[in-house]
Amino acid sequence: MFTRKRVLSILLTAILLLAAVPVMTYASNPSAEAEAYDPPPPTRYSNINSITVTLSISSGTATCKSTIIGYSGTTKIVGTYTLQRKPAGGSYSDYNPWPAKTVNGSVLSFSETCSVTTGYTYRLKCVASVTTNGTVETVTVYSAENAY
Repeated sequence: MFTRKRVLSILLTAILLLAAVPVMTYASNPSAEAEAYDPPPPTRYSNINSITVTLSISSGTATCKSTIIGYSGTTKIVGTYTLQRKPAGGSYSDYNPWPAKTVNGSVLSFSETCSVTTGYTYRLKCVASVTTNGTVETVTVYSAENAY
């Protein structure tokens, strides 16, 4: 027969073995975890990490700024900038173009000013060509409109 000490030993061993066995549990909705995952948005550009184009106008002077940053492997950036304007009810036309700016690297910065007249809405147009790992990507980006 088993002694009380032996029964207690067997019982404790059984409890320890059961505690060591993993228990499978399921959520009431197995896809809830998948639905909760919000993947990051896809990359907007292939070669361009970020591009900013800004325009501010004060006292008849437009300040035009831009920064283009390429991804790793970027060897050349060409930025062509044009200040455009439109009359009320009209469409945009080129007002002040600047010569293209080129850098052999991964960052291009642009900052220029020019005089503007009242009665128009202005925007800065940027055409950026970025070469990364031998592939050229060209995009056009506009600043926000600025009525003056």
